Amino acid sequence: MSKKTMKGWAVLGAAVLAGVFLCSPLRAEHGGGMMGHGDHEKKMDKMKEKLDLTPDQQAKMKAINESFMAEMKALHEKHKADMKAILTSEQQAKMEKMMEKREEHMEKRMEMRKDKMEEHKQ
Repeated sequence: MSKKTMKGWAVLGAAVLAGVFLCSPLRAEHGGGMMGHGDHEKKMDKMKEKLDLTPDQQAKMKAINESFMAEMKALHEKHKADMKAILTSEQQAKMEKMMEKREEHMEKRMEMRKDKMEEHKQ
């Protein structure tokens, strides 16, 4: 695989991850969801238990995750700015509407999932 292809896959992967992780605050704000804050803690607790992590390892994992999230946020912001820079003001307005519509759709899906989870608890 060429360096150019590998770089393209890396950028695509980073963009996808950024989108997923940056939606976390929105999901957490609306009661969880795919990657809400509570989910990260649950995953960390599971890793702690299954891998028998020492307190030092736990602290290092937490720092690595926080650093990763900060890098992904910065990458996402740069990606958004780069994309916005090539669009006309009309296209930017359309993109904003598309993103708002997507957010609304995601919120509805999260609500449905939350309702299903509540049903299963009962």
